[in-house]
Amino acid sequence: MPNLKDIRIRISSVISTKQITSAMKMVSAAKLRKTQDAIIKMRPYVNRLQEIMGEVTATVQDDVEISYIKPRPVNKVLIILVTSNKGLCGAFNANLIRQLYSYIQEHYPEQNEKGNVHIYCIGKKGYDVLKNRSINIYKHETEYIESVTYEKSVMLAESL
Repeated sequence: MPNLKDIRIRISSVISTKQITSAMKMVSAAKLRKTQDAIIKMRPYVNRLQEIMGEVTATVQDDVEISYIKPRPVNKVLIILVTSNKGLCGAFNANLIRQLYSYIQEHYPEQNEKGNVHIYCIGKKGYDVLKNRSINIYKHETEYIESVTYEKSVMLAESL
């Protein structure tokens, strides 16, 4: 049976763990808010880009062939999977990987059977899970997630 000293040590340990967990929760909330703000700031650019692409495709004459518009069979597929580098986000990473498998089975089952579905993993957790499974990893990047910059985005776009 534990004595009074052991109980006090245990209580202080639980209180300390509670404080650490609370601090981690506040940091995570701040990071989430920062990311949400960045996404909201990108919306006007995305909307304008969609408008421009719509205008370009609408003004192209029917007899002009543009390789981006012409339908073609899908032979190879590259999917970009963005996960976290740390596991401090509940079931976020597990849900993303589950959705990845579901998406592949729903949209690209033939290509998957032929081994023509490749995954570009951004984030450590997604790569750690997929490297031991029967899925083709095109490339993996772990530093991109730490701080997203224009230069890193250009490097990512060029590698695709």
